[in-house]
Amino acid sequence: MNYLIDANNLAGAMDILDDPNFDELLIETMENFNTDKQRSIFLVFDGIDNMGDKYNAKNNVVVIRSPRDDHYKTADDKIIEMFHNNECGNEPIIVTDDIELKNSIKKISESMSIKVTLIQATDFAARLKEPNYQNSDKILSQKSKQKINDELLDLWT
Repeated sequence: MNYLIDANNLAGAMDILDDPNFDELLIETMENFNTDKQRSIFLVFDGIDNMGDKYNAKNNVVVIRSPRDDHYKTADDKIIEMFHNNECGNEPIIVTDDIELKNSIKKISESMSIKVTLIQATDFAARLKEPNYQNSDKILSQKSKQKINDELLDLWT
């Protein structure tokens, strides 16, 4: 089963949304989460321009920035479209705390007889913090690792 994630929503649940690099932090977290997995993770961020963007990150993580135009107001519109068009595979897992988005997904699921699992972003964020989802080497960001290495180097020299 693939994950279709309301990325800004999950970043908020992880308390990283205020970080100017929250998107990079979330992408790195999901790459670490999906190591050695056969599933795909679609991270859908709110877009900032009319074109949007889509690229493949590491470990089957697909990063999507929804377009911002008359059709797409938020990432929710892109998530609904992807689910409706079965772009995220059979029986996807949708991660969001957004009630309106969940209700739209439920309606589509019932009308098209598509099996879907809805997970609260707050619950998923808590799962990401559990040790069995990431090893300690992957929990630290690259900046944190460098800071620790620099501090140790200062102590040793």
